[in-house]
Amino acid sequence: MWSALFPGVLEQLVGIDYVFHDVWGVSRAVFEAFTLGTVAFLLIVGVLGVAVARRQDAARDAAYEAD
Repeated sequence: MWSALFPGVLEQLVGIDYVFHDVWGVSRAVFEAFTLGTVAFLLIVGVLGVAVARRQDAARDAAYEAD
């Protein structure tokens, strides 16, 4: 997962030459902005989904208790 979010970092740590722009065709900053932006968006969608599901479960439980 680390390599997918931050490609080239592990290579640099072990001394392997890694020219980011040559590999990806964009700067590291642009790549990271899109990658981390996408991850943040997906996390927000997941949190909203959990919140909606909990609200629906609470409403359903309240309806069962009322019967």
